[in-house]
Amino acid sequence: MLRYVSIITPNEMEMAELAGYNLGNEDATAKLHKMGCEDVLLRRGNKGVFFSGRSKSLVVLAFKVRVIDSTAAGDVFSGAFACSLDRKLDLHDSLRYACAAAALSVTRRGAQKSVPRNEEIESLLGE
Repeated sequence: MLRYVSIITPNEMEMAELAGYNLGNEDATAKLHKMGCEDVLLRRGNKGVFFSGRSKSLVVLAFKVRVIDSTAAGDVFSGAFACSLDRKLDLHDSLRYACAAAALSVTRRGAQKSVPRNEEIESLLGE
């Protein structure tokens, strides 16, 4: 049982395990809030992300790219999200930055080789 989690970032399969297979995004995140998760960030792959906090919800759509290998996309997303929060970007910009990083990562093969540089992410955000 979760006692307190500041932010949890499951993908759709992990969310199904945590909250139930037949729940929609809002019902599933509400269940995790009741379990003690302050903020829930549902990673939905090529559909983007759904964020639910105690005071607001937010959807950020994924960038459309040609997918080659999704091996490290979740890790790249999480790292980019943490990095952008550390850089004091607001929530929406942090989510967009993380989505852009993950989008770039799936256009390349492998794990470490797929991690984009900041300049590449900023370029995609500027398009």
